[in-house]
Amino acid sequence: MVTAVATDRQQGEQSNELLVEAPNEQHEEATAGEDGDPPDTLHPNGDMAPCSVWFGPMSSRSAERELLAQLGARQGVAVLQWPRDVDGATRLIELGIPCLWLFQSPESPPSNTDELQEWLPSTATDQEVHDSLRRLSGRATRRRSTARLELDDDCFHIGSSKVDLAPDEHDLAALLLEHFEEAVDDRLLARASKQLENYERSLFGDLLRLDRSLNQIGLEIIPAGTHSHLMRRCRS
Repeated sequence: MVTAVATDRQQGEQSNELLVEAPNEQHEEATAGEDGDPPDTLHPNGDMAPCSVWFGPMSSRSAERELLAQLGARQGVAVLQWPRDVDGATRLIELGIPCLWLFQSPESPPSNTDELQEWLPSTATDQEVHDSLRRLSGRATRRRSTARLELDDDCFHIGSSKVDLAPDEHDLAALLLEHFEEAVDDRLLARASKQLENYERSLFGDLLRLDRSLNQIGLEIIPAGTHSHLMRRCRS
């Protein structure tokens, strides 16, 4: 069972918080924090909700990358404040990560034509937040499950979403994509990543970095047997 991670907005220290909902737990009523932050994640009807991450205004690049990888791999939802986090949301939208925007009345949210974004007032009930998270996660999951996978010189695409790849990740990604959901021998992968000497140690690092990049768009690289790996859609 997943354990709930309590937030610490009341202390005013953390700007990024991983909020994971757990089933069959009882909590007291929560209220919205300062500056329009959402209330602590509750479980109004006892069923599992998707992973959600609160993105504050201050975030290191490495911490943001880790959070994005968790969101993409677990069909998660980013919880943001309107309009404070508008600039930072560009990356989320590019990756196809759904966003739940919280706004303070009397501010009005913009008209929305993107099914991967929803707006709620900061006074929304726990049930309303819960339901929105489930809707957004479900839409993202359905979109990714049928999206076409493509690789160009700079980016890996899944439908209209994309993630930038480093030059040393490209050939490795190309080989794994060519054999999508099929095991590829590690020696072939080492040749693609140009890590022929001490290939096991070097290849492991290359595969790990590529996996973290692809996690952001809902893909993963996993072992397939003793000396092979494959690429597939994440299974949360």
